[in-house]
Amino acid sequence: MLKRLKKFFYAVVAAAALSAAVAWAVHALRVFHFRLVSSTAIASELRNPTALGFDGELLWVSDWDGHFSAFDPKSPSLSVLFSEVRGVGPYHPTALAFGDGALWSLDAAQSRILRQGVSDPNRVSSVEPAPGAAPSALAFGEGSLWVLDAASRVVNREVASGSWKPYALNAGRVPSIVLWSGGELWAYDPKSKEVSIFRPKGASFELAERHAFAEPVLGMAASASGKDGGRLWILTQKDGRYAMESWRYSAFWR
Repeated sequence: MLKRLKKFFYAVVAAAALSAAVAWAVHALRVFHFRLVSSTAIASELRNPTALGFDGELLWVSDWDGHFSAFDPKSPSLSVLFSEVRGVGPYHPTALAFGDGALWSLDAAQSRILRQGVSDPNRVSSVEPAPGAAPSALAFGEGSLWVLDAASRVVNREVASGSWKPYALNAGRVPSIVLWSGGELWAYDPKSKEVSIFRPKGASFELAERHAFAEPVLGMAASASGKDGGRLWILTQKDGRYAMESWRYSAFWR
């Protein structure tokens, strides 16, 4: 009986490994195609925007001075909501993400992570230290919070409150933005103006594809429609004015 159980166990493990290998090989044949849908000049005042996030309905832009502005993705020229974070001491949000019913922001002033209200960023429910020597970007995906450490080029995943597990990011570059979309980690490199898409593989991320954009990206948010495409929003600056670009991306098979 014990021998049969062992054989069954090894067969299940082998089948799981084979399934993962096949899924990886199939994914390797996919490449995304990006199409610009619209570019809208933002008339609302943005002093020094630092990040962009999507809560499922609205696009949120954080500002270096702690202000947050929300925009309707269908008409992002004017903000529809405005909030200022107060009472938390020096605060300079440089990255934001939505997940687990909250807005998460990375504070460069005190190297910490704030959990805030989705519709009211001023409603801070918790604060925790950010992991790494130089936390620089933040994302929420796969049910967890992720923070990029620019010093070690490691993405730290919060596996429990205050407990982090490192994942190597084989990028060769230091991204300024990271986000999750369709089970993959996207990272933007400001030097090359490229978005790299990484797939999780064990305790690391492997590069799958890269896409170049003409304008510098100040913020980036995505909404995936499964693994075959979705919508990407980019906050950029053109001729001294801020603009919100809307892109469609869809999968093609090589």
